[in-house]
Amino acid sequence: MILALDPGLQDLGWAVVTPRTGRVLELGLVHQVRDEDLHKSTDRAGRAHTAAAILAAVLRRHRCTAIAAEAMSFNPRRFTMALGLGMSWGAIAGLAAALELELYELPPKLWQHAVLGREPGDRAKVNYDEVARRLAEFIGHVGAAAEQLAAIKAQQRNHVYDAVGVGVMTAMRPEEATRIGGPS
Repeated sequence: MILALDPGLQDLGWAVVTPRTGRVLELGLVHQVRDEDLHKSTDRAGRAHTAAAILAAVLRRHRCTAIAAEAMSFNPRRFTMALGLGMSWGAIAGLAAALELELYELPPKLWQHAVLGREPGDRAKVNYDEVARRLAEFIGHVGAAAEQLAAIKAQQRNHVYDAVGVGVMTAMRPEEATRIGGPS
């Protein structure tokens, strides 16, 4: 099994995907708000730790052998967002190393274009509604994953769809995912 992720400290989307078929077995969102009573660094570290603990439980439950995450991409003028994304990625990399799992990353446009059937260099704007519609085929319209998706607030589902897209791409076209860590 592959644990696919859309990293973030506030909203981290995740999906467990079967290799080769891309079928989604389980999905979710780790949503954490900033604790204003804590120093910013302490709060960020705590949220990274909490997310890693939740993901570790998912990894164990499904006996995942790999983690695939969306590569970091952010507006360089938004320092706070970049810092949170970096800390989330650090927690993910540490978790993969601690559990001796393979770790992959995929740039957003790579998996989005694959889902839409576009060439990698295509610069046309991505229609995220169409991306979500196509990914829904892997989630299904009935069953546990569909119910889990329905329980997530509509404005936060994009994080889960991103995780599903990363997982589907890694499952069905593993040669296009960049392996960045794991056992030799």
